Amino acid sequence: MFSFASVPLTPPWKEECVALVLATDAIRLCRGGGWEQVPSRRAVPWVDRLGRREMAEIRGFLARARLCAFSLREVDDGALLALLRTRVLSGQLVVVRAGSQDTEVRDSIDAKRTRVVRAIQAESPHGLSYRGRRYRLVVDSQLYRLADRDGFEVVSRQDAVEVLHGLAAGSGHARAGLAQHLTEAAGLLTPDWRPPRVPDGLVLLRRIVIQQAVGPDLGPTLTPSQLKKLGQKHWIEIELVDLDGEPCSLPYRLEVPGQGSRAGKLDDQGFVGVYEIEAGTGKLFIDGPAEVDDTVELAVKMVDELGQPIAGVSVSFNAGGSTLSAASDGDGVAKVERRRVTTGTVRATDEKALRQILYDRWRNARGEEWFVPPDGEPCSIVEVKRAEKLPAFAVAAAQQRTVVLQPRVVRARLLGMWFDTSKCFLLPTARKTLPMLKDLYAGSPESDLLIVGHTDTAGQPSYNDPLSLERAEAIAAFLRDDVEAWLAWYGAGKPDDKRWGTTEDSSMILALAEQKGEVIPADPPLVAWYQTSRHIDPVDNVMGPVTRRALIREYMSLDGTTLPPEIKVTTHGCGENFPIASTGDGQDKLENRRVELFFFDNPLQAPDRPAAILPAPPGKSSKPGSKEYPEWVLRARQTHDFFPGGDVELTSHISVVLTAGGVPVRDRPYKIYLDGGVVLEGTTGADGFLEHHDVPPGDYTLEVDGCQTTVPTLPEDTHRRLQALDDYWDDTDVSTIV
Repeated sequence: MFSFASVPLTPPWKEECVALVLATDAIRLCRGGGWEQVPSRRAVPWVDRLGRREMAEIRGFLARARLCAFSLREVDDGALLALLRTRVLSGQLVVVRAGSQDTEVRDSIDAKRTRVVRAIQAESPHGLSYRGRRYRLVVDSQLYRLADRDGFEVVSRQDAVEVLHGLAAGSGHARAGLAQHLTEAAGLLTPDWRPPRVPDGLVLLRRIVIQQAVGPDLGPTLTPSQLKKLGQKHWIEIELVDLDGEPCSLPYRLEVPGQGSRAGKLDDQGFVGVYEIEAGTGKLFIDGPAEVDDTVELAVKMVDELGQPIAGVSVSFNAGGSTLSAASDGDGVAKVERRRVTTGTVRATDEKALRQILYDRWRNARGEEWFVPPDGEPCSIVEVKRAEKLPAFAVAAAQQRTVVLQPRVVRARLLGMWFDTSKCFLLPTARKTLPMLKDLYAGSPESDLLIVGHTDTAGQPSYNDPLSLERAEAIAAFLRDDVEAWLAWYGAGKPDDKRWGTTEDSSMILALAEQKGEVIPADPPLVAWYQTSRHIDPVDNVMGPVTRRALIREYMSLDGTTLPPEIKVTTHGCGENFPIASTGDGQDKLENRRVELFFFDNPLQAPDRPAAILPAPPGKSSKPGSKEYPEWVLRARQTHDFFPGGDVELTSHISVVLTAGGVPVRDRPYKIYLDGGVVLEGTTGADGFLEHHDVPPGDYTLEVDGCQTTVPTLPEDTHRRLQALDDYWDDTDVSTIV
């Protein structure tokens, strides 16, 4: 059936297709779609129905899968079936069935029921108590796994609804989360059933009370006369719990008029029975300790890149299995109070509004240094990206976490000899460098690209301003393979010192021949050789429109990449106004003649994709003292310098504190998959920390124990940041993990 070891459990003529496979193979099947995993408790009947023919296949399957350390010839069919049941229940073998929709729905329902039960257990760790009786709420699949199942009786659905609503009404305002979960559980209860049917929903169990009448001077077995005497007396049973359902083992004193008082201490379950008393009304006194306030505060502060607070942000805290909502105040702080929790997570619930607040702020040139979190304070720094939701952040009791939201801008500087004097033709020395920009495209797939040209001061500003823009436009045309834009520079309307001609044509032909290892003979002439080698008719040694268009198109293909169509491109010129090296007027300075590419990630997720270049360029060119260009540079926390010939300075690294539900994923092996098949491997530290330097810029896949998330590269001076691994613990209650 498959390329790996498997056993079909249904005949080929049946529409339903079921098979037995190894757990590792089941994961691949279900992830690939079209197959679903049958829960182990429902898979065992499939194993029990195996016949003699299937048992022969099972022996071969177990031998190929190497699941037995002994000879299968020594095992009869009965023992082999028992072995199979054990392997299925332990999860080593899995029964899969074609089709995934029903399982997805069932898994979603089971996950919801499990979540409600765990939330109630977290809110009431000592169980549920109602009108002196103990109760337990379980999921249907857990009913027959309870070790003390015989100590409980199933409560009918009608009575269970009454009990759960009664518990919710008595939980009080301090436990609003518990009341909400109890009410939700009432709606998830299973209908009443009788074997052979099975429950389908939550099941409420009630502990069976075994009463044994024991008098003060009577033995454990009572005679009929003693039972009659005891039946003429009255008795009181007391069970004391606090608001959370926790038993209270405290001293008590019971006073009954005319009969004196009786004193003692409640047992570990908060229970005591007082027997053989006359009918009447008494008073009960409890000597309890002073109330202990175990309420803690969970808080988060939302700020922008300057450390300025963001007010009105709706967030939800998840702690102890329940969710509480809050909004940030004027100081950017949102907080909630919970009892008996130490950690939790917080997430922004209205991302659209939060992103709009940031967008409105980032539209202006702010001109201030960015906020640097104080050492030792919990802090998460997040670059806001269009394609990613904001992560959940870990919070701890009495430790306010600061979340810094920053714009994401990546800059590439093309430094060195890229252009001839007064020209905007991209020289062949760039052909080894421009392909490296492909990594930047991959790391910014939904960004807007701003290409900015600069000149030195060797010329008048009236000349340098348009020249810087022309160079930016020439780079943009090259990256987009815009042949017609380059052809226009051969036109008669261009100034003589800027017009392209024979020099540019010869440079392109020689660069193409060198790139492809071609030898150009002395005869025929250069243009005629190009026409002949490219099969261009006629071969007349004239660089006409057809030949030149083919030459430019081939030259533009040297970089091996084209800008993705979804990237919006804007060009801008800064002239001589923002030099790297300060010089006087009329100075020829190579490092000032440069082109910069800024990739702006859009903080908004609107389908019409509003402009992401923030602040917007002040027209086609910047004047002296313009605020926009310095702001772009300030926001570009990643800068990559490219030089002719292919030398590039890498300034990125990966620095992550990996958490799941606020708990560090510590001491776990991991892999980071880079481009080109490169894999970085290591083990997370005791605090879930991992780090790699000199990494090409981009967003990469991090895998831990089969669970994957995306991690971005960061500038070398960036602080550590948390990276949530939301589905790592699956259904495990992370509050139990230390």
